[in-house]
Amino acid sequence: MNFKMQEEPTVWWPVTIRLPADGGVFVEQKFEAKIRVLPESEYAQFSLREDVERGMAETLAENARLLPRLVLDWIDVSDEAGHVTILRLPELLTHSAYGVPLSIALWQAIAEVRYGLPSAAGATEKNSEPSPEPGATAALTS
Repeated sequence: MNFKMQEEPTVWWPVTIRLPADGGVFVEQKFEAKIRVLPESEYAQFSLREDVERGMAETLAENARLLPRLVLDWIDVSDEAGHVTILRLPELLTHSAYGVPLSIALWQAIAEVRYGLPSAAGATEKNSEPSPEPGATAALTS
């Protein structure tokens, strides 16, 4: 395939959302989102404020303002009434039980698009030894 640049590139990208389920487990559900691909210099405007005093409701409100500028559409998102339009994204982030997991899933997909790497589950765990048990010290190796 030839390298073809677009004026305002977008991609349809898989999104995996993890939802709590009975039995103390999480279930993964998937959908696709149409995500804007930006020059690196433009991503700075989408950085979340690092305000340690801010609560989750404030973070979700900020996500409701930021994410619709990056996530333009989606497919395979529905409720009991049928298809859920992307126009409901801000409402879902701020006024539904799905706000936190949806926010996490979308930012993960945006990071994958931004950095050009698919998500590698467990990547950080594979890069280091497991932490020692509380009260124990790690063995030194040479």
